[in-house]
Amino acid sequence: MKILIAGFEGNDNSAKILLDNIKKDFDQEDILYLQNDFEVSKNQIEKKMQKNYDYILMFGEKPDTKNIYLENNAIIEEIKLETNYHYDVLKEILEDNNYKALISYDAGNYLCNNVFFRALDFKKRNNLKSNVGFVHIPTIENIDSIKVLSNIILNYIKYIIQGKNMKIGIDIDGVILDYERVLKTYGELYDFIELKKNGIVNRNENYLRNRYNWTEEERINFINKYFVKLSKKAPLIPGAKDVIDMLQKDGNELIIISARGGIEEMKNVALDKFKEEGLSFDKYYWKQDDKLEIAQQENIDFMIDDSYDVCKKLSENGIRTIYFRDKEMKKLEQSEYLKEVSNWGEIYRYLKEVQVK
Repeated sequence: MKILIAGFEGNDNSAKILLDNIKKDFDQEDILYLQNDFEVSKNQIEKKMQKNYDYILMFGEKPDTKNIYLENNAIIEEIKLETNYHYDVLKEILEDNNYKALISYDAGNYLCNNVFFRALDFKKRNNLKSNVGFVHIPTIENIDSIKVLSNIILNYIKYIIQGKNMKIGIDIDGVILDYERVLKTYGELYDFIELKKNGIVNRNENYLRNRYNWTEEERINFINKYFVKLSKKAPLIPGAKDVIDMLQKDGNELIIISARGGIEEMKNVALDKFKEEGLSFDKYYWKQDDKLEIAQQENIDFMIDDSYDVCKKLSENGIRTIYFRDKEMKKLEQSEYLKEVSNWGEIYRYLKEVQVK
């Protein structure tokens, strides 16, 4: 992971002092002191960008404020270029350290805006994949401790470089595919219309045998008649693809650990849906009702699952577990090894925060 850190020169410039404080931890080729000149700083950043950095993070100072501004765009002659830099983790870290960090849509109209615009334009023209960000920090007299702020930024940068490559186990049903919700819907219809019952005995259970007072024959009939059919109906859970794509882009290893596969066609339906949605994973484990053995065998860093029983067992055995809990399901006490979430946005935030700590 290659990252370029840039900031403007000037003995009293807080951006320059920040670079002075962190440069000892980096290759000097990856530290760029920008000159206070429009054309020179443009040429400096474009020359460095030819090395195709993964991340380019630039700093400038902003007067008359104690806030930190994370710039979303730069504008020159009414042309606006926007960055795709994800500031979420940096914003969270800064706020955890009592800094007010704001997403800004006005990078000014001077050197900072100019070099940010030129970097975004160079990236666009050359089809580079670099993540380009610009951060305005207060002037030195408005920063309580530039050393403390420098250390916070340094830890964030080290996280970018080193905080990758987690091994994450992921369940399918109720986590990637919204199958459990579809199953409950049609389970109600089957119970009411076909069986003419009010057979639900426990809404907090996913498993049919525990959820309804059906006979074994009624349960098997539902499985044979509906499981594959409903599996084909199940859409992706909102955010699943986007977050999975981001986790993979970050360099993490994603492993499917699923109870699916007892019915071979159920496995094939999932694989077909993944292919259709452009999803792929590093490994696949099927017919895994227990999941603990595979999680230990693979040395999983985190397991994402919607099953109360699975999450309880894994967390009690020292596997860090993310409980993707439907509102009807039983709660588990959160701990060092168990985190409850209700959507993929929470999953992404949690994994990013844990990596930084």
